Amino acid sequence: MWTIIIAGSLTVLLAILIFLRRDLALKLQESERARAELELEESRVFEFLHGLGEAFSETIRSADLHRIIVENSCRILGSNGGALYLSSKTQEA
Repeated sequence: MWTIIIAGSLTVLLAILIFLRRDLALKLQESERARAELELEESRVFEFLHGLGEAFSETIRSADLHRIIVENSCRILGSNGGALYLSSKTQEA
């Protein structure tokens, strides 16, 4: 009688351990994927800021600077197009 209870308890415990191991493996894979995505986004932003720093260190026209901002923003966001709207400090009546 006791052997059946012990064997059944061990079987249930083994099933629980297998389930927990599988669940942790899935969570680890999800965490690794999220970390890889975050590192990719960080590298894109760093490249963007590095490009802006290089542009400021050189003599650059404002049109070229605006183009660099839009192109790099599109690359970071993964979009097909973008626009930069500028406002004038002078008010027209």
